[in-house]
Amino acid sequence: MAVAGVALTLLALAILLVAADRRLLAAAQHQVEALRAGNIELAATEREIVRRLCFAGEFRDSDTGKHVERIGLMAHRLALTAGFDTSFAEALLMAAPLHDIGKIGIADTILLKLGKFGPART
Repeated sequence: MAVAGVALTLLALAILLVAADRRLLAAAQHQVEALRAGNIELAATEREIVRRLCFAGEFRDSDTGKHVERIGLMAHRLALTAGFDTSFAEALLMAAPLHDIGKIGIADTILLKLGKFGPART
């Protein structure tokens, strides 16, 4: 009788532990889905920031806008051709267009100057 009582107690404890484990697993899966959704939103935000920065560069100089887009595509293709993984190529596709972003801060008299620059004046 005592052995049966201990066996039933252990069985009940095992059932309770399995139920608790299932609840923990469900909570962990919920957290994973929330994290995945947050990562997707973050990636979309990053792409939007890059897009707006490129737009700012294009607003300043329309040739720059098309140029940075082409650079991103070429960097992506070159990375894939060179055997880099897709995630690296995607990062290049997003980052490469920013290589000329510094032009935003350069005065039009310098950026759009025709001809050669002369010697520096002090």
